[in-house]
Amino acid sequence: MTLLASQTCAIAADSGCHVIKKIAQAHCQRGPERCQKCKEMSANPKYSLLNICPKTPAARRVTEVDINGKKEWREFDVERIFDSPAEARAYAETQKIQIMGDEYTAGESRNN
Repeated sequence: MTLLASQTCAIAADSGCHVIKKIAQAHCQRGPERCQKCKEMSANPKYSLLNICPKTPAARRVTEVDINGKKEWREFDVERIFDSPAEARAYAETQKIQIMGDEYTAGESRNN
């Protein structure tokens, strides 16, 4: 059974396990309601590169992603935080990664 699960992850990794999404950063498990540092970090969400197919078992946050037109809730690991939306878009274009919730992926032209 473990072999089957690891093969599934390997197949998923080849079929797009990375997305870029604007998310609030977390400092600890207590969250912004009980932790001042988490509250400060969640006030400024940033575009982040997310691995939505983590291979190791762990307690993780989840986020909603659109996979082939279907909404799914996925665990994720943050692999990179971008300093600006432009940096995130440039990375997405070079790596052919989808940006979730980005106005350009919704069909708007960059010339508008």
